Amino acid sequence: MGRSHAVVERSHAVVERSHAVVERSHAVVERSHAVVERSHAVVERSHAVVGRSHAVVGRSHAVVKSRMGRDRTDLAPFCFFYQKQP
Repeated sequence: MGRSHAVVERSHAVVERSHAVVERSHAVVERSHAVVERSHAVVERSHAVVGRSHAVVGRSHAVVKSRMGRDRTDLAPFCFFYQKQP
């Protein structure tokens, strides 16, 4: 009877350690979920910024198109590759 009691005590100790591991794992999962939620918020804000940037580029293209027939120096602020001729 002494041996089976010792086996039961060791089994209880293993179960307690397993429970502790599960509790820590749950805490890690909760923190990971919080990180994912914050990441989603960052992605949504980034998408909004990209959308606004696309709108700015579209308006800039419209300005460039409207000025195509005019003096090319007018395009300098809108063209990254513009180089003044000597």
